[in-house]
Amino acid sequence: MKKVVKGLTYNFVFDYETGFFARWGKTHDDDPLYSPGGPEIADIEISTICSGPFGKRCTFCYKNDTALIEKNMSLKTFQTIIEKINPKGFLCQVALGVGDVDANPDLVPILRYCRENKVVPNITVNGARLEEIYEGITYAEHIAKYCGAVSVSNYDDNLCFNAIKRFTDLGMKQVNIHQLLSSQTIDKCIDLLDKVLNDSRLEKLNAVVFLSYKNKTKCDSFSLLQDDIKYNELITKAFEKNISIGFDSCGASRFIEAIKGRNNYKDIIDFVEPCESGLFSIYVNTDGLFYPCSFTESIGEWKTGIDIVNCDDFMKDVWFSDRVVEWRNKLLKNNRNCPVYKV
Repeated sequence: MKKVVKGLTYNFVFDYETGFFARWGKTHDDDPLYSPGGPEIADIEISTICSGPFGKRCTFCYKNDTALIEKNMSLKTFQTIIEKINPKGFLCQVALGVGDVDANPDLVPILRYCRENKVVPNITVNGARLEEIYEGITYAEHIAKYCGAVSVSNYDDNLCFNAIKRFTDLGMKQVNIHQLLSSQTIDKCIDLLDKVLNDSRLEKLNAVVFLSYKNKTKCDSFSLLQDDIKYNELITKAFEKNISIGFDSCGASRFIEAIKGRNNYKDIIDFVEPCESGLFSIYVNTDGLFYPCSFTESIGEWKTGIDIVNCDDFMKDVWFSDRVVEWRNKLLKNNRNCPVYKV
């Protein structure tokens, strides 16, 4: 089944089964600057409760230094947000933000609600507590039933790889590894590519997705990757070994620079999406507050977000509000490179 939006200057097609998405303007060569009808994808934080994969929160977590009160988003609040942000039916997917997979008792009802309303839910997990039981079956089974894609953060090889195998054994096709990319982890990133080829648990892995470290956290143990030689080594090795990789949109510009000399550059570039925050996507925290992305929360002009739950008209009060339009213009003038962080 597909979702199709047609207009004079903005069009897209989304495949609910595979996740394939293509967007174009007046012609297929035109690339719209932003969505005129609200977000295509929403990153929604439904829980801040996290004990970490081994009973301790990770020191590099960018949520660590925000003094968060642990809380869950209710199903009712989630439903209100989806109804508010999707007045024109442009929303295709949600990325659910959780800590412990079993922390929010409404997680499964939220997944179910998404599917019932033709929105594909996706989730990132830490690999722990997947075998806890809810409504008679494990969380792993619920995720496999409802989610289009699942990513497992790589905190520990065994924990991560076992989770990957669990999901692929359940029949999931879009199962990824999320791997932090930083000065301290670049060698681990490169080594991970060999493990993808040699560990049978990763036989049906979809891709390794590298997430650029951003210095929102006050952690002194990690820093931005500034070694271009190492970065290019990672890219080259992935291509040479024919390993599927991806990156967060924060790192798009760097990736584009790294592949400019490749013969298949023009083919690859069609699959690269720079920062889409406030253009095609939004972030909503557990309080129902809008921010362009999760890393802008509590930063600069985004010390406070925009209340979605209590807004009267999302398109007017949020999507085309002065604050969001100002952000959108700033991002576009910066060639869709992050105006907040050096990545």
